[in-house]
Amino acid sequence: MKSVVVLAFVALLGVAFAVQVETAQDSQQKFGYAIDLANFTSASSYSCLRQKGYNYAFVGMYHPKGDGSVLPRAAQNIRNAVAGGFLVQPYFYPQPQGRKTGLQQLDEVIQTLATNNLLVNNLQMWLKVTDPIKWANNPQGNIKFIAEILQAAYRFNINMGIYTNWYDWQQITGNWRLEGHKLWYWNVYGEGVKAESPANFNDFRAFAGFTSADGAMKQFGIGLYNCQAQFNRNLYVAANAKSAAYGVALHQ
Repeated sequence: MKSVVVLAFVALLGVAFAVQVETAQDSQQKFGYAIDLANFTSASSYSCLRQKGYNYAFVGMYHPKGDGSVLPRAAQNIRNAVAGGFLVQPYFYPQPQGRKTGLQQLDEVIQTLATNNLLVNNLQMWLKVTDPIKWANNPQGNIKFIAEILQAAYRFNINMGIYTNWYDWQQITGNWRLEGHKLWYWNVYGEGVKAESPANFNDFRAFAGFTSADGAMKQFGIGLYNCQAQFNRNLYVAANAKSAAYGVALHQ
């Protein structure tokens, strides 16, 4: 596949540097940048990051500490991202070994969204299936936990994508073949700009039911700090980023 290189200049940590992004000539795909974060962030910080070329913000709603709980001010964090000019999709990081079922944890997220008038139709949300040490050494039990969440999300008309990578998925589910869900995979070498993987999809590795990088998102950098905010960096195919996002839904 022939490709051309597009140079996208992004100011990060006060330093301007060029990010090489490959664009496939045969499909004329164009890539965009996104951030993800869980810490509460001001609207002004979001606006600052938006001006640096990031289009989407993936905002944490739930964290696995203790038995799992909704993040403080999660709903306001979403609204701040929207006010800063982002298109926003929430993600859900469950506690698979606590006293709450997956369904109970998802219900807490849904109730928070509903209470704050953020539960929109066909919402795109992301389920984090990562960090195998936090999961039981029981692939079948883990599959049951994940499946319960996915089935409940479907009933609420939520499009639940999966955040993972080939290694995490193998360790947690035994390479369970899951189809019909979008993939957000990660590949980083450590924290900071110098530990980022290339901003392209050349490292994609097919696994389970995720057979192609087409339509996937990739987290290629973590632990970055700019605009008085800590965040991670992601790459996505612009043509595939059309799911309902708060930046659209809340302004209608």
